[in-house]
Amino acid sequence: MVDSDPIPPGVAHFVAVAETGSFRGAAARLGLSPAAVSKGVARLEEALGARLLERSTRSVSLTDAGRAWLEHSRRALDALASGRDLVRATSETVQGTLRLSLSPVLSPWISSLLPRLLDRHPRLRVALSVTDRQAELVREELDLALRLGDLDDSALVARRLRAPRWVCVASPAYLARHGAPDDAADLSGHRLLRFRGPDGQLTPWRMGERAVDPVAAVEVDHGPALVEGALAGLGIARVFDFMVAGLVADGRLVPVLPALEGPGPPLHALTLPGRQRVPRVRAMLDLLAETSEPLR
Repeated sequence: MVDSDPIPPGVAHFVAVAETGSFRGAAARLGLSPAAVSKGVARLEEALGARLLERSTRSVSLTDAGRAWLEHSRRALDALASGRDLVRATSETVQGTLRLSLSPVLSPWISSLLPRLLDRHPRLRVALSVTDRQAELVREELDLALRLGDLDDSALVARRLRAPRWVCVASPAYLARHGAPDDAADLSGHRLLRFRGPDGQLTPWRMGERAVDPVAAVEVDHGPALVEGALAGLGIARVFDFMVAGLVADGRLVPVLPALEGPGPPLHALTLPGRQRVPRVRAMLDLLAETSEPLR
C-alpha cells in the first residue's frame, strides 16, 4: 500500500469478522469462502503493519489495535456506502433493497402500505427488521428506522410523521359481559391488558391529565398482542389509535373512555445524512408522509 491509498484492502472482511465473531460467519455474510476472508484480513494487517485479530482454533478476538481500527473501518464503509447511494441517486429509478427497521406495534401499519409502495415501484424490494431494540443504522446497514418517542441521536436526519394518540378499546363481547367503565376510577373493576416495554417496566396509562398505574390482568411485551387480546375478549387494552382504527371502524373493537384519550409519543423516520435523497428512501418517506395524519 502507498500512502495515497484511502482505504486499505480487506476492511470489509475485517469488519465482518469482528461483528460476527468468526471467519465462517463473515464468509456467510459476504458471500465468500472463509479462506478468502482470512486472506483479506491478512492483507489488511500487512498493509497496516499491525495485528488486528487474535486467532485460535475455537475463537477470534480483537486486539487493542483491532478495537481502535474497528470504529474507523465502520465509518469508512458507511462513507463509501453513502457515496455509492448518492451516485445511484443520479438515476430516478426506484430499485434495490430498502432496509427498514421498526417496532412491532408499527408492523401492521407499515405492512398495509407496502402493496402501494411495490405497485408504484416494481423493481424495489423491502427487507424489514421488526424489533423493539433500537437499531443502529450504520452498523446494521439500514436505510430507514421508524421510532416512537423522543430522539437522542443528533447525527441522524429525522422526519416527524404523525402524532399517535392513546386509546382504550375492548371487544363488544367483553363489554356485554362486564359493562363499560364510566371513568378512570372504574378501571379497577375490569380486566386490563398492559404493555411491558423493553426496559421491563409497565407503560403507565395517562388518562387525560392523570397518569394512572392500574393492576394488569394480562401483561405482554409485544404490542400487537394487546390488540389480539382485546379482540379475544380478554379485557380492555390501551394502544395507539393507528393500531385499531380499522377494527373500530368495522365494529370488532369498541372505544372505551374516549373522553380520556391522550397524546402519544411522536413518530419519526430516521436516516443517515444524505441517504434521504436516495430514490428508494425518498419513495418510502413520501408514502409515509402521504399516509400520516396531520400533526396535532
